[in-house]
Amino acid sequence: NNSILPVITGLLLFTLVAISEELLFRGGILQILIKSYSIPTALIFSSLLFSSVHLLNPGITWVGFLNITLFGLIAGILFLKFNNIIPSISLHLFWNFVQGSVLGFAVSGKKMYGVFSVHHYAPAYLSGGSFGLEGSLITLIIQFVFVLILLPSSPKKLTLLKANNL
Repeated sequence: NNSILPVITGLLLFTLVAISEELLFRGGILQILIKSYSIPTALIFSSLLFSSVHLLNPGITWVGFLNITLFGLIAGILFLKFNNIIPSISLHLFWNFVQGSVLGFAVSGKKMYGVFSVHHYAPAYLSGGSFGLEGSLITLIIQFVFVLILLPSSPKKLTLLKANNL
């Protein structure tokens, strides 16, 4: 598709999705959970709630569910690290827009038309199949590494993060 309209439509759609989901899950649910639970527990639970909302998306697999959960962890850690929702919204918007409107992959199982058109020659466990990059084991490994890089190295740092930011 050579039209710019799908790109503009995708940008608007993904902006609304990123803002609404991040405000709900990181700006709301995560902060509520932190008041009653430890940061790791709150991060995991809010991320599982976030990924659970995607369970009805077409073509979701266990890898897709894990990837969306890991994305929730990354977005939550960014939110806490910067004490600001903008990094989480920006990452969410960038991820969805690039994978859908630019690369032409499905986003959470929803077919997208991008600047490029994707043809799946790799097995679904590598390409993500009909669910998109979020269904790929490669994405799972990359996000897992990001979580390890972003997480503070000790429980004491998590406590300080909670005290300083919330």
